[in-house]
Amino acid sequence: MPTVFISAGEKSGDRHGAKLMSCLKKCQSSIAFTGVGGSAMRDQGQTQLADLTPVSTIGFIEPIRHLFTFITTMRRIKRDLRNNRPDVVIAIDYQGFNMLVLKAAKKLGIPTVYYISPQEWQWGTVKGGEKVVEITDLILSIFPEEHEFYDRLGAQSVFIGHPIVDLTRPDQDRIQTRKALNVQDTDTLITVFPGSRPQEIKLLAPTLLDSAQDLLSKLPNAKVVISVAEDHLKPAIQALVTQTKLPATLVQTNSHNLIAASDCSLTTSGTITLEHALLGTPFVAIYRLSNLSYSIAKRLMGKSFEEKVRYISLPNILLKQAAAPEFFQHAITTEAVSQAALGLLTNDSTRQTLLNHFDTLRDQLNGKDSVMKAALEIIGLLRDHNTHDSNTGNC
Repeated sequence: MPTVFISAGEKSGDRHGAKLMSCLKKCQSSIAFTGVGGSAMRDQGQTQLADLTPVSTIGFIEPIRHLFTFITTMRRIKRDLRNNRPDVVIAIDYQGFNMLVLKAAKKLGIPTVYYISPQEWQWGTVKGGEKVVEITDLILSIFPEEHEFYDRLGAQSVFIGHPIVDLTRPDQDRIQTRKALNVQDTDTLITVFPGSRPQEIKLLAPTLLDSAQDLLSKLPNAKVVISVAEDHLKPAIQALVTQTKLPATLVQTNSHNLIAASDCSLTTSGTITLEHALLGTPFVAIYRLSNLSYSIAKRLMGKSFEEKVRYISLPNILLKQAAAPEFFQHAITTEAVSQAALGLLTNDSTRQTLLNHFDTLRDQLNGKDSVMKAALEIIGLLRDHNTHDSNTGNC
């Protein structure tokens, strides 16, 4: 039985990993999964060395508080790779940690795959890209530019399209979701997505909630629903809601259902923005690093910093234009965010222009069956290395 080691350190990576596991099981009748993941991958049968999703952070300084966890987990991974030697190691996003995982596997001669690779093609450098290529036998590229970048550097890169296209599927219609939320069809539903990391709740949620409060004062029929990504985040979000006296409902539900039922969202700038674009729901995105991380980033990247961080939300990055309203760092204010959302809710022309951009992006992503394509490439890699006789299923 082949053993597949998958490392994912964030909630989004956990979801992508779970879907990949499901597809791999369809291609191989018997397969064992080990590695690092979250609840979604655990439900798919992964034997986990650790779950890093609760300590996921961004920035340069923020991960230090979890350094002991990262070090002990990496030691555990290296020991497991030496002792059990899986047939392939797959890294999903989570660059800082997963580059070390792949490096350790490569030293042991274990085939390595990067699925949702470091965005050196977008934010980084050729030198950074070369480091990825050095330790990776196969890169499953989800963006055309990503594939072209790594292909030029001599990597074995395969363009599979973006997996989020297949993953972004509501399981009930707009009317059902709004009824469950006690929201009438004539109500304006504003949804707040404050993020899936404690750091995001601290830095971004206050502005998002204040902006929602401002919108309520201007839209008499509006209702606010706040999406809680994880159980452990709920107390902090509830405390902020109480503090701002915002009349809002907190829910832990299928985010795709919530997006599809919303008229406009106020959100952080993660994968959630791309899900909004695919579901055709307008959004206003914000993102802020801690002041120290921001200063370090500017110092490291120098004059190229502002040029490289032109856009923060994935739809705008991919469309190479400010299609959806977004605000970064010092540009974030309650008034700016609420005014941008108000324009999307009250100006039909502004709203339709954005929806047209979303249609363009949906065609561009070309992600149909991308996860199954990824699974087939991984099965092919396993066969090429003659690790096990294949026993294929309904691929």
